[in-house]
Amino acid sequence: MYHEKIDHLLDTYARKLADNFNENLQIQTRCPSILVAGCTNFPVRKKQKQNAASDRNMAEYRRICGLLDKIRSTGMGGVSSDDGNALAKLRTNLERREQAQEKMKAVNAYYRKSGTLQGCPLLTPEDTAKLEVEMSRSYRQSPKPYESFLLSNNNAEIRRLRARIEELEQRQAAPAPEGWAFNGGEVVMNSEENRVQIIFHDKPDADVRAALKQSGFRWAPSQGAWQRMLNQNGVYAARQVTEAWMPTKSEQAVKEEPEADAPAPPSWTQQMMAMGVRMAYRMVYLRIQCRRYDPAGTGDTDLTAFKAESRRLFQELGWTVHEGENSVCDTVTKDWQDLYLHPTSFSGVLDEANIPSLQEKLSSTQSFRCYAVDCYEEYLDMSDTEYRNILESKRGEIAAFILEQYRTKRTNLYITDSVAEYAAECFEIRRLCDKDGQNGTGKRFMFELVTQLLQEGRLVAAETDNGLGIRAATVKERRISSQPEEQVNGQITIMEQIEEAAPQVIELANELTQHPKQPDQGMQL
Repeated sequence: MYHEKIDHLLDTYARKLADNFNENLQIQTRCPSILVAGCTNFPVRKKQKQNAASDRNMAEYRRICGLLDKIRSTGMGGVSSDDGNALAKLRTNLERREQAQEKMKAVNAYYRKSGTLQGCPLLTPEDTAKLEVEMSRSYRQSPKPYESFLLSNNNAEIRRLRARIEELEQRQAAPAPEGWAFNGGEVVMNSEENRVQIIFHDKPDADVRAALKQSGFRWAPSQGAWQRMLNQNGVYAARQVTEAWMPTKSEQAVKEEPEADAPAPPSWTQQMMAMGVRMAYRMVYLRIQCRRYDPAGTGDTDLTAFKAESRRLFQELGWTVHEGENSVCDTVTKDWQDLYLHPTSFSGVLDEANIPSLQEKLSSTQSFRCYAVDCYEEYLDMSDTEYRNILESKRGEIAAFILEQYRTKRTNLYITDSVAEYAAECFEIRRLCDKDGQNGTGKRFMFELVTQLLQEGRLVAAETDNGLGIRAATVKERRISSQPEEQVNGQITIMEQIEEAAPQVIELANELTQHPKQPDQGMQL
């Protein structure tokens, strides 16, 4: 199969190289050299264009030379699924790897038993001399002919080859997947070419082409289709990209005649509504244009009329006005709502139902007017008890998140950053009773969960140079911590570490909830 590919690349290389050479000759004739024509009335601009064209031609020549590397590497890489003899080649590679694994293990066993490689029946004199030289250069105290990492890497390659062979056998035994049609084209499973092909009736626009390229599809002029290799990832990518920007016909039929399936699980909004939580509060910026206010401070600024009219308007609407002192702007409140009345914007938390009417009132004033409204994050009317109940319902998910954050590559590495505080930020719910964002309830819950994980032995704590450090426990450490004390038999346990670390975590939680950290300060756990 490689001969056809190499011939095609060679033809392409020869054709493009000839075209590039002819174009270079043509470029050289566009303008004479200044040494020939002289400097009088020399066409400088024309010469600059000639030099730019020559640079482009040289860049194209370098790309053409890259085809030679592609020709040399053809057939030298891994086994492609397009190869008809892929299974046979993979089995040969697997057999060679297994034989090498057995040989390395046998040589190591011979060396452990005799203390020398001389006389090993599995090695030639050249191999013996080579291994002895490598062992003499090793930095290890007790070198081996074949180190453990060689056996591990080879064993990993054996597992990969077995999985690849199993995948190809299942693909050959299973029936070919079926394609589907969508509005404007169809998806075809071309088993002969081993490609997933997306065929359009008309040329797709630029956005669709960009989405196809991002999903790994490439245009094949010979097939008249966008395609990628036929495998599970290819089929999944084709379904995702077609569903992303146009529904399939089968999905449209399902939408027209929905089946009486089991009800879908309630969404986050539905859960909040079922708990009686009101979700109509938003952080709002009412953009204001004040007639006698100069933001740059270079003109005449008089806010007397602005303050008088804004106070009167909000008092008529039933709001409580808190007058600012010493050039501080006024603040108005009503129930859970509050606004900071700045001459450029009224900002704060508002009930969404009151936004249109308030905007209309602010648009008909004399000294200022509201010309736009920007809505941002949502706030929930939720108590601390309701918030904690929601966190309790997600205890398993939060615990898995904390354990993943505390996972380290080695057992002597510990995390000193405040993972509990980071988890509180990730699972935070903005609430009306916590507008300042202290999130004391969430932080206390996270610290209590970290303490529980320490007590269960799923986390390990130790003192480090940077303070208290925590990491996720290994499988062996969890097994030891779950054994009764009389069965440990002198093994090192982590209960002493837990007893020492748990009070510190609880103390940190109390300190953090009473005195929340500022944005520019750090808190280590």
